[in-house]
Amino acid sequence: MNFPLPYRVVSSVLCLTTVVWTTHICSTRNSSRDSAELPKKNFTATIEGSDGLSYVADHIAIGSRSSTEHIVVYHAPKEPGARPGDYATYLDLGNITEIVTVFPSEKERTIAYDTTEYVPITVTFHDGSKKHQYLIEARKELFCDEVDGAQYIPHALKFTAVKRITLKGTRCTTKTHPVAPSCEPISEQERRKHTQCSHAGKAIDTLTQQVETLPTEQKGKLRAMVDTVRDYVGAMCSTE
Repeated sequence: MNFPLPYRVVSSVLCLTTVVWTTHICSTRNSSRDSAELPKKNFTATIEGSDGLSYVADHIAIGSRSSTEHIVVYHAPKEPGARPGDYATYLDLGNITEIVTVFPSEKERTIAYDTTEYVPITVTFHDGSKKHQYLIEARKELFCDEVDGAQYIPHALKFTAVKRITLKGTRCTTKTHPVAPSCEPISEQERRKHTQCSHAGKAIDTLTQQVETLPTEQKGKLRAMVDTVRDYVGAMCSTE
């Protein structure tokens, strides 16, 4: 059924009000995600798996769900009888642009020293220095949250399943500073709220244009309705 434009505008305003109210209610709930498990800095990266799949992810951490600094890696021993554990060094994700796994062969993805398995990796730093070769324990995992629209998909990958980690920097929770050198992790509710608020703003702009096409006698009340929703969206979506 093809309803008149004024009816469609009123219906759109009511639907938009409901969506924004739901956004407000959901965004004020406590996150089901344990913030203690998230990194203090929210590093974002493109993850490429050894299976050929790739995706953008937040909350990059290695070794534990909150570890972005002092990540233990090793130099390959050159002396007979030496172990990688004798040549430990520490990495900080804030200094790195890329981590690439370098498997010994298509079938073999680890190197064994005594009873411990390691994955060879190449690390590139921000300063543009040469690529550095290290070993990381195969049991270590890459933790991240794949960005899928307004939601997160958590991953925990063994390094044998990783091909490349391309770090893009850090991401902040506030909309005024979407990217900054250091910031707090983004909660799932904050990401959802930001996405829904963006959609609501675009919908209000469309409604405003539709109202202006109506006859003069119909514009007044509908303008007031749209302006009320615009003010409400502004209040609910403002950065704390």
